[in-house]
Amino acid sequence: MAIKAFGEGNYDEAMRLIRPIRSIAHRFGGSHAQRDVIDLTLIEASLRAGDGALARALTAERQLARPESPLSALFSRRATDLSEN
Repeated sequence: MAIKAFGEGNYDEAMRLIRPIRSIAHRFGGSHAQRDVIDLTLIEASLRAGDGALARALTAERQLARPESPLSALFSRRATDLSEN
């Protein structure tokens, strides 16, 4: 349902549905990359919904976990730009 909401542009609903499963995603199995899609989708939904506080928190967390990642840097810039506009 969360991915459907995201695809339909209902980013607030996508965030509402994804946030509670972040901490239990490891129970689903799959690779780290597959589970990472949950966080990536939540970050993108928060950016698109204009939720600057959540976007900044999530991107800061990602930047700490993956400081060398160009994607982390991109999300961080977008979250900062969101808060400045």
